[in-house]
Order: sequence, then C-alpha cells, then structure tokens
Amino acid sequence: VADAVRFVHAQKMVHRDIKSRNIFLCRTGKALLGDFGLVRLLESTCELAHTRVGTPYYLSPEIIRKQPYNYKTDVWSLGVLLYEMAALKRPFVGTLESLPKIIIKGEYEPLGSHYSPELHGLVARMLAVDPAHRLDLASALNEEVLAAPLRRSREALGLEIPEAAGEAAAGRADRIRKEIQETSEHNQSEWIGYNTMIRRKEEGQGPVLGDDKKGIVDLAEARAPPGIEGTVGPGDWSTAQQRDPDSGEEELASASDDSW
Repeated sequence: VADAVRFVHAQKMVHRDIKSRNIFLCRTGKALLGDFGLVRLLESTCELAHTRVGTPYYLSPEIIRKQPYNYKTDVWSLGVLLYEMAALKRPFVGTLESLPKIIIKGEYEPLGSHYSPELHGLVARMLAVDPAHRLDLASALNEEVLAAPLRRSREALGLEIPEAAGEAAAGRADRIRKEIQETSEHNQSEWIGYNTMIRRKEEGQGPVLGDDKKGIVDLAEARAPPGIEGTVGPGDWSTAQQRDPDSGEEELASASDDSW
C-alpha cells in the first residue's frame, strides 16, 4: 500500500483518503489502493493544497486546522492505517465534536509492549502532529521495520518497485492525471467511496464515476446490499457482507462533507 502511495506521490498527486476501506486484498495476496475520487494534483513537490476533504478518523491535524498541506498528509493517514493494522483499532476515536480536538493534540493509546520499539517509533514519527517533524514517505519506507517485509513481499509476489514499473505504469498515471484535470470539482465529488455510496443509495441518488458514469461503482449501484452479498461480479470481483466498524458510535461526516 505504501508502495502505491509512493507511486501516486511520484505523479505529483496526493491521495487524501487513505483508509482501511480503500484497501482491496486480492486472492493472489496483492493489496490494491483504491478510491482516487479525492486525489489532488500538485504542480510541484513544494506546492500546498488547502481543500478540507477526507475521512474524519484519518484526517491529518493540518487539514483539520484548515492549514495548507502536502504529501505528508498521506503519511499521517498511513500512520493511522499502520496503527490500525497492529492494534486492530483506530488510534483516534471520538464523536463529531471531540475527534478533531483529539487528532490535533495527537493523543492516542500507545501500541502494546509486545510490539518492537522500532514499530513504536515509526508510528510515533508518522503521527507527528507537526508536519515538519513528521517522516516523509521515503524515510518511512527506509525504516527497517518496513523495508525488510516490503522486500520479502515484493519478491514473493513478483512486484516491481513503483518507480521502476516501466512505461505501462507511467501511462496509467498519465491517464489518471488527465481524467482528474478534465473533471470539474462538481464531478469529482461524485467519485465516491463506501460511505457515500450507501448514503446516496438510501437517499435514492445514483452514484456515478466521472463524466461517462462507468466503472466499478456501476456494479456497486446495480448490486447494492443486500443483493450484493456473496456474489461475484465482472473481472472476478467478489463481494461479501461488510460490518460497519463505526456502528455504535456517533455518526461522523462522510468524506465529501465539510462539517468541521
């Protein structure tokens, strides 16, 4: 997943919605990063973005504060994801009112003592509240706690380092950039994830993907729960019932809302 984010950053794009629900696990063992509906194009590595978007649990402090931000906002989200994978819970939880304050303070329960000091340190540096003190992605991936398993995974799955993936990968990135550049802000808001899809289905609104209204979202719309459960779609896509991890907590704003 971090390799995918590194490739996204190399194309001068910030994903802005990295979360567990946007990670897709294949039967082959590969992990795919999806939902590029909130991607922001940056013209240079030093350019800053300002729009407040994302999913509340994974938002960086600078976005919550309405401060300019850059690629390091994705590093924060990856830190949240890494913590979530290790602890099986999110580092920052709360109500719509309390969660922003908790994130801005950087308050979270440390990982268990059975995890290595190296992992503790990596999570802490990825979740540094001040972006200036936060690791950049290249430095995080060079940490041995990530570098060693990443090498083994690449070898086992036959994957290439994203920067060396060749012309085909570069062509895909160019197409993504072109589609985003040609899509208006209004249409970009229609590139939606799980939460928005469910909300709009309940509201009777049909989700679309880009101007041509094609893609996997069409499948999701056609086979929305409960009919989607246990089915296999085109391209060997399989579906299963998904439990909402947020159930029981006060409902938070969706990725496309600006309630903060």
